[in-house]
Formats: sequence, structure tokens, C-alpha cells
Amino acid sequence: MNLLLFVQTVLEGRNLMLKEIG
Repeated sequence: MNLLLFVQTVLEGRNLMLKEIG
């Protein structure tokens, strides 16, 4: 498993959540 890819996916997920909340 690529750790960098995992981190990027988590950050993108957070950005989507923040966009929906904000």
C-alpha cells in the first residue's frame, strides 16, 4: 500500500467534507 496515496486520499476526503459543511 502506498502511504503517500493514502494520505492524499484522506486529505481529499477532508476537503470534500469541509466543502459540504462550509
